[in-house]
Amino acid sequence: MTRESCYHCGLPVPEGSDFRREVLGEERAFCCPGCLAVAGAIVEAGLEDYYRHRTETPDGPPDPLAPLAGLDLYDTEQVQRGFVHVAEGDVREASLMLEGITCAACVWLSERHVKALPGVLDFSVNYSTHRARVRWDASRVQLSRILQAVHEIGYRAHPFDPGRQEASFKRERDRALRRLAVAGLGMMQVMMIAVALWLGHDVPGQEGMMRFLRWVALFIATPVVVYAGAGFFTSAWRDVRRRRLGMDVPVALAIGSTYLASVWATVTGSHEHVYFESVTMFVFFLLTGRYLEMSARQRAGQATEALGRLLPAAATRLTEAGEEQVSVTELSPGDRVRVRPGEAVPADGTVESGRSSVDESLLTGESMPRARGRGDRLTGGTMNVESPLVMQVERVGADTVLSAIQRLLDRAQTQKPRLAVLAERGTGWFVGAVLVLTALVGLAWWWIDPARAFWVMVAMLVVSCPCALALATPAAITAATGALTGRGLLTARGEALEGLASVTDMVFDKTGTLTEGRSSLREVVLLGAMDRRACLKMAAVLEVGSGHPVARALLEAAEDEVNAWACEASTFAAGGRSHGGGVLAPEAGADGDGMWERPSAAKGEAPDDDGPRTFPGLGVEGWVNVKEPRFSYRHSLLPLGGEGLGMRGRGQALCQSSPLTPTPLPAGERGLKRIFNHWGDSLPRCMSVKGKRVRLGSPRFVAELIGGEAGSHLLEVARQHTQHGTVVALGDETGPLALFTLEDRLRSDALSTVQALRERGLSLHVFSGDDPATVSRLARGLGIDDARGGLTPADKLEALEALEAQGARVAMVGDGVNDAPILSRATVSLAMAGGTQLAQASADMILYRDQLAVLPAGLDKARETARVIRQNIGWAIGYNSIALPVAALGLITPWIAALGMSLSSLLVVVNALRLRDQRLTGGSDGT
Repeated sequence: MTRESCYHCGLPVPEGSDFRREVLGEERAFCCPGCLAVAGAIVEAGLEDYYRHRTETPDGPPDPLAPLAGLDLYDTEQVQRGFVHVAEGDVREASLMLEGITCAACVWLSERHVKALPGVLDFSVNYSTHRARVRWDASRVQLSRILQAVHEIGYRAHPFDPGRQEASFKRERDRALRRLAVAGLGMMQVMMIAVALWLGHDVPGQEGMMRFLRWVALFIATPVVVYAGAGFFTSAWRDVRRRRLGMDVPVALAIGSTYLASVWATVTGSHEHVYFESVTMFVFFLLTGRYLEMSARQRAGQATEALGRLLPAAATRLTEAGEEQVSVTELSPGDRVRVRPGEAVPADGTVESGRSSVDESLLTGESMPRARGRGDRLTGGTMNVESPLVMQVERVGADTVLSAIQRLLDRAQTQKPRLAVLAERGTGWFVGAVLVLTALVGLAWWWIDPARAFWVMVAMLVVSCPCALALATPAAITAATGALTGRGLLTARGEALEGLASVTDMVFDKTGTLTEGRSSLREVVLLGAMDRRACLKMAAVLEVGSGHPVARALLEAAEDEVNAWACEASTFAAGGRSHGGGVLAPEAGADGDGMWERPSAAKGEAPDDDGPRTFPGLGVEGWVNVKEPRFSYRHSLLPLGGEGLGMRGRGQALCQSSPLTPTPLPAGERGLKRIFNHWGDSLPRCMSVKGKRVRLGSPRFVAELIGGEAGSHLLEVARQHTQHGTVVALGDETGPLALFTLEDRLRSDALSTVQALRERGLSLHVFSGDDPATVSRLARGLGIDDARGGLTPADKLEALEALEAQGARVAMVGDGVNDAPILSRATVSLAMAGGTQLAQASADMILYRDQLAVLPAGLDKARETARVIRQNIGWAIGYNSIALPVAALGLITPWIAALGMSLSSLLVVVNALRLRDQRLTGGSDGT
């Protein structure tokens, strides 16, 4: 006797249990008190339709002893601070993760049940990510009550946790892979049997073997249909119950009818053909496409997760008793926090003491660290580069800028592409027409010849099965994306090429997109007796060991200029004390008063602890002494992109009155060893005054050392060159020596790419968070009329929406976390390979070779793909327009219909394979 299954969770009902309740007009059995309680809550809330709509049962029964009392902790301000955003008044917003969601009916049930609570303003569940966005009035309902309501209907809700989300995604991937493996293995085995059946058909004396092979094929095909193809049937059943016709309706009918017809022919020993190979092949290829779709969807869901990784797990809080390490979630507004060099800022706040440079590239996409001192604002997730800072916390958790960007990204990702909506509507009409026509033909044949009616209907369903229609788009996109990947353009989402083909406008970010994203030396303006090489030598000596972008630019320029001998790194020895991390980015008009401490020695004499000294936000100062030709320095080493090593060094590069014997360097050697040349005539001449100070940094910083008319002249010359980029000055007490103009160099292929895109009819724009004057100057050089600088993430999104309101279809090319909302909102988005993790994850396409030249080629390929898709869809519709009448007249048998279906699908695939040709136009290489 078969044991009953629990009506709620599907598990067997234990013998002797008597948990029953009336649901949907019938008495149902339940396996435990937990399932009974959940079912009772669903029925009493008037949501019995959940059991009509659901397509899968929960993984197991709910825990009746779950500690609901512990949910009260989520009502405390300290706990809510980490994930609850205070919108306005008593309105709160939070992002939750739901566990136990198995189908669309679960989403329907949870949304309606929670929205029925008084005080809940909105509760929306994303089925792809299983995340819920909830808005509620805290004066009317507590968060714990919302979580309890979710628990009452059999699900579990908790604050969004990236770790738990990944575990959920992994379970979904594993389940899909198991079904795909069963379908693939079954398809291969059945295809081998089908070959024997085809060759042995109607061969005298082989009837017994043919019957045996049919039974073997049935045995192998059954798990493919029942297990691997179960999703098609459940989805089709859900669509029918909701009175809508999706793609899975004819798919399920085709699989089911063909399988059942083959089973009938096998069981009855009929001479009709069996079609197990067609069934298994169809299931396998559809599952393959859907697995790829699921992978892309999960990557999209993980985009927001990357934002949380920008914040550190712990922070150093300052108290009256000293320092203490606390979790970031324990921080409160008003707390004082110390942020050491190499540490991420844990929350939004204001600098209370100290001065340093802060790398904000993770938020702005701009590579140049910005000087931050007392009173300046700090954003959570940014990185302190040089000196320690003490900050006062102002906003934490869901109230930070980082969380605001996350909410913008969530909002942008919830909007469904228009193309997908149109495709769904068209498919519904097509499927409906096919089903109606098949039913009418079946009735007609029932009157004409009842014995042939079933097989004519099967032939119609098989021949009209939208295989070609289902493959038309994915086959073309797969072939095109493969070709573009070989050229450096990686497609992350299936609809990207369709979107790119329709764009009318393209928006570029500036830094890291149109430019290289790093500073380089543009010009050297000589203002004293030293030549270019000598000035670069002196600047390089002052910058040794610094990881700052300005230092890197000057060191690279010195390496290129001074290609000679160098002192070995072993001439440097550790000792002394640190003063920071090198010269900082000078800012236009920076005022140095009170920002630095003068050496203790009298003017004109080197202090006891002589050497380069950092003045955060202003520059670096060093002493030169020729009596014993040497340069002493001290520096806190901070490697690029890493944390400080804590090494405090004092080193000496000694030059005797007789030159040192130089040692050749290995070919290609870079870094400290190559920036020093043989101490020949030029360098001692530039250091011929005993005990003179030399400064490198902002013009105002250097002018303060020089003073008088010479200092004023330096500032005037610097102002004339400011329009060309960042200006760094070099001078000593006798006067200015040189100006170095640094720029974020335009990509070598930017101009040709812009011209090629304009020739293809696109309107081009530049949206950037950089200085408006800099953005306008770059855009003019490229011939782009619409250039907007100084934009926040919200400003960029608003500007994009304004373009779309005018009917534009926008492609966005960006590179920063603040680009993520606009990347997600655009018709199609592209991220440079050098961009941040979030930008790449949020983008539809990634330029992983960091080259813009592939954009025109990608646009051409996208438009060609759109043409192929139209051809494929046209063929699919034309084929069905001819094949359906022929099948309706009974002129073809099911096996001929299956052959026609296969040939139709093959034609679509072969046509799509033309897109694999990688000889694309529009590239910089001329191919």
